[in-house]
Amino acid sequence: MESDNYRTPPYVVSEIEKHFELRFNFDPCPFKSTFDGLNPNVRWSAFNWVNPPYNAKDKPKFVNRAVSEAVQLGNVSVLLLPANTDSYLFHEVICKHTEVYFLHGRIKFLNENWETTGTGRHTSMFCYVSRATIGRGKLVGSIHLNPANPIDLNPYVYPGITL
Repeated sequence: MESDNYRTPPYVVSEIEKHFELRFNFDPCPFKSTFDGLNPNVRWSAFNWVNPPYNAKDKPKFVNRAVSEAVQLGNVSVLLLPANTDSYLFHEVICKHTEVYFLHGRIKFLNENWETTGTGRHTSMFCYVSRATIGRGKLVGSIHLNPANPIDLNPYVYPGITL
């Protein structure tokens, strides 16, 4: 069985921090974590970077915890998730409570030796969740990430359609 425990390339986190003009100060699910970021005794911070395991058991728990953190404590989280737009989680939680940014291209995640693992298997999206997005979720646009170029946000534009 293939692992879903990979490192996020540092440039991805850096570019997302620049885009949202924040500095992450907690990661509840770091690579090969020695703690359970879902444990209620683990305190999340004001600005959380969340790249959870993509398995069907853990991913929804981290998404729901990020929403709960926003509602109860006002904490902000940015989640890096596979863009599974046909799922219950996407339609009933993500679209209703986060700002969704789809990623152009695929991220090359890193293994434990900081080597790329090849192109990711999933297209990705970033989901920004804060107290202001709860109940007001929206599809915002797309993000181009390139390790050599700064982040570029391009809102979707379709004739006659406003997102």
